[in-house]
Amino acid sequence: MDNKGFTLIELIVVLVLLSVLVVTIQPKINTTSDFTYISQRDQTISLLRNVQQRAMQNTQNSETCHRVSFNTSTLGLTAQNNDGTCATGLKAVAGNTDDYLLVELEDSYSAQNAAGVALSNIQFNYLGQPIPNLGSCATSGCVITISTDHSVCIESEGYVHVCP
Repeated sequence: MDNKGFTLIELIVVLVLLSVLVVTIQPKINTTSDFTYISQRDQTISLLRNVQQRAMQNTQNSETCHRVSFNTSTLGLTAQNNDGTCATGLKAVAGNTDDYLLVELEDSYSAQNAAGVALSNIQFNYLGQPIPNLGSCATSGCVITISTDHSVCIESEGYVHVCP
């Protein structure tokens, strides 16, 4: 007798295993994943380091804007006026070739210095350090919190990294 099929017990075991997988995976599909937050955190680090390197390469002209501005759900390179001063808007706009200078976050985020003062921007000098100004990172660093477990730290000497 050569039976080629599954027994009822084998089918029930497979259905139970599939049910456990669905129950485990379903909440992760419906919410913003850690992958999204990690990606946004890494984009933020890349943006900050890019602007910082631009400032370090531009040692001849101290009147150039090397600032990252923080808006409601977007952070990006600040636009520059013709005289080199910082404008009010962002350089990159969605759909432009400069999109790498713009990070759009799905959820709200916070940018604060060590004293807890909210930041509207961070500007770098030719050494790659945050420039001292009101609410700056220049004295004791800053933290940009994208989600509870995903933050970017900027040290007073200019080191940009993932917060421990």
